[in-house]
Amino acid sequence: PREWAARGGGLEARIVPAGVHLREGTRKLDVEYVGGLPGATVGGCGVAEGHLNFFLGDEPGLWRRGVPAYDCAQVRGLYPGIDLRLTESAGRLKSEYVVIPGAAPSQIRIRYAPARAVALETDGSLRIDSADGVWREEAPVLYQRRGTRVEVVAGSYEVASDGLVGFHVGDYDRSLPLVIDPVVTFSTLM
Repeated sequence: PREWAARGGGLEARIVPAGVHLREGTRKLDVEYVGGLPGATVGGCGVAEGHLNFFLGDEPGLWRRGVPAYDCAQVRGLYPGIDLRLTESAGRLKSEYVVIPGAAPSQIRIRYAPARAVALETDGSLRIDSADGVWREEAPVLYQRRGTRVEVVAGSYEVASDGLVGFHVGDYDRSLPLVIDPVVTFSTLM
């Protein structure tokens, strides 16, 4: 399928290759991946126990029974050499960008819509002001695995003058995968 759904903690997410459409009650925010590859695909990862049933409307032809559940959704090929994994953490949507060796993390460009303003907070988190309220992404944690060791990489959000968000990445070993993990995405409306 070209679209996946996730729910948790009152937040609903519709995941498509070009972005994530978020809804919390009547509040909405779109996360658009600017310049992403048109051939990106969305799929499940980490099969969860049980199955889901969807009864959409009165027509049995619209009902879906026994739909497999997954622990996460993954956008493969979001950018050249970069995948996105979306999981749930404490009822909140969490994202991880996985950058393979040789790929450039500078390709990641995110647009939040509709956003009146996007700004960095003093704690490194991202504040997205919209007509519906304030959304937040916690400061990203960047790391690499070297065997059994996890090595932290310096990094932060970068907000361009046009409101697009990317990541500043410090020195890292380009022969190993790099994970950019904003820890908890869209933790709450304030």
